[in-house]
Amino acid sequence: MRIVVLGSGPTGLGAGWRLNQSGHDDWRLFDRMDRIGGLSTSYVDEAGFTWDVGGHVLFSHFELFDGVVEKALGGDYYSH
Repeated sequence: MRIVVLGSGPTGLGAGWRLNQSGHDDWRLFDRMDRIGGLSTSYVDEAGFTWDVGGHVLFSHFELFDGVVEKALGGDYYSH
């Protein structure tokens, strides 16, 4: 392994996506949590309550970013 990505938030996931698109297969992504999403995640606790971590506002003026997010989440979820 030659490349390490730390954190599975949007930026870390984007880095992994871009590495794959560039033909790299010698990388690994690590996160201290047991779920992906970083500060853009939600989880359900033992009582069944859903908790949002951080803000869930996603916006950009970068065409590449917008295209990747739309492809990953679907056009109904993300519009720019």
